[in-house]
Amino acid sequence: MMRKFLLTIFLLGAFVAATPAQSKADQTIANARDEFFDIKNRSIEMERMKREAYKLKFSENFTLKFPEIKEDFERIQKINDELLKLTAAKTSLNNSTVSKFVSEINRRAVRLRSNLFPAEPERKKEAKNKQPISVESKDVRTLLAVLDESINSFVHSSLFQNINLVNMADSLKAQKDLEAIINASSTIEAKTKNAG
Repeated sequence: MMRKFLLTIFLLGAFVAATPAQSKADQTIANARDEFFDIKNRSIEMERMKREAYKLKFSENFTLKFPEIKEDFERIQKINDELLKLTAAKTSLNNSTVSKFVSEINRRAVRLRSNLFPAEPERKKEAKNKQPISVESKDVRTLLAVLDESINSFVHSSLFQNINLVNMADSLKAQKDLEAIINASSTIEAKTKNAG
């Protein structure tokens, strides 16, 4: 009987000793979970603040740069119309005139890109290292048609329909169209300079 009594006391002592250890483990898990969610919530809040700051910066930048953006936007379309008149004529293209026009389109498109889509440092480095597309297989008229298509796609982008309601897909598409304008105009400028 004494044995049973000692065994019961021993088991009771072991149970009592295990209970604080178990609650200590539970407490450690709960603390780790709370810390994880605290870090996650702070991370989400920091990301939200970053987006808000970017929106404010973009809004202020857009307001200040609007006259420049408007001028470039309209001038690219006018120059494109002049280029279309040149390509519609059955006479051969004057390479120096085409080069002058596409050079201005390129300059204005680059400025539009910096005003509409402020670049992160990596993208600036990528853009600097980007070479014009290969021009051997395409004639200038074909390249001008590609440029015209890129300009029309950019100009008619949903991004410009309602500036207060911009979604990411519209913004990315407009950005790609603007990159296509920059690349096509660089390519045509290189080809016309080499030709004449």
